[in-house]
Amino acid sequence: MKKFLVGCGSIFAAFVLLGACVAVIGGDSDEAEEIPPEETEQTDPDVAETPEQDENDSEEETSAEEEEEKKDSGVTLDNFQKIENGMTYDEVVEILGKEGELISEAGEGQYKTEMYQWEGDSGFGANMNVTFQNDEVQSKAQAGLE
Repeated sequence: MKKFLVGCGSIFAAFVLLGACVAVIGGDSDEAEEIPPEETEQTDPDVAETPEQDENDSEEETSAEEEEEKKDSGVTLDNFQKIENGMTYDEVVEILGKEGELISEAGEGQYKTEMYQWEGDSGFGANMNVTFQNDEVQSKAQAGLE
């Protein structure tokens, strides 16, 4: 009976020690952090636009044009579908607009096989892989591209 009580006491002490460690490391999570309200910009409709505002408008137009150009390049489903068997790595990079990450490599000479991965532009987890043999596309796969 004495061994049983000593064992239970040791287990209880271990839980208390573990709880203390979690409290020290985890901090106090019961209190919510106060976030100040965001300041909103109010404009007076009677006030005419200043030249500074006109510059901002032209910047917005430029960024819209840049976004349109981005749609034509990048790791998207449309660009994934443009990739065809037999294309070289450089041709694929030209379509996607960026280099891929080499994730697998095997063989040498005419039997060299490489697999590259590109992270997608459409959100978390979106990606595509392209397998090259002798610098020509042999297969491709994608997940989550839009």
